[in-house]
Amino acid sequence: MSLNTKGKIIAADKSIPKNIVEMINSFLTIFFIVLIKSLNNNEFLLVLVLVLNELYKKMKLDTIKHNWITTNQALKDFAENHKYESWIAFDTEFIGERRDRTLLCLIQVSSVQGIFLIDCIKINDLSPFLEMMVNPSILKITHAGDNDYKVLYELYRIVPVNVADVQIAAGFAGYKLLSSVRIERLKTRSERVTA
Repeated sequence: MSLNTKGKIIAADKSIPKNIVEMINSFLTIFFIVLIKSLNNNEFLLVLVLVLNELYKKMKLDTIKHNWITTNQALKDFAENHKYESWIAFDTEFIGERRDRTLLCLIQVSSVQGIFLIDCIKINDLSPFLEMMVNPSILKITHAGDNDYKVLYELYRIVPVNVADVQIAAGFAGYKLLSSVRIERLKTRSERVTA
């Protein structure tokens, strides 16, 4: 795996799933945008830049392998190995259409320890992962995480805490991913919390 001249990852190893390469490309894009825009001393953006910088210093992109987690014991081991990590990035895949209850299928997790794919259909006890979601000492990084949070609340009645959404950060940094209406709604919500 290597970077091309536009900063995009070229997957030389075909064993790396395309969606993982796309996720890393998204993180790289947001990282450079936030880095450039963070020069205005905005504390949140500075923290996000530091976290993403740590990600790229510690992960060797040419050696990334994904780890399938398909048993309750493997998930417990994963949670135990990650309980002292300062951050994880996650994304969910689910089916909500034409169902009475949403089916959570897969949770994709990235950390300094690697890429982990949690098979939610095979695992019947997600509590080790859910405990990580409500642990305030672990920063959870998402991209457009609204639906991920909704699914976790609908199915398990939890809301992740200590979350940084890179899509929202990009909007505040001036990157035109978000509509101004959504940014204003977030600012209003933030003002109510700090008032």
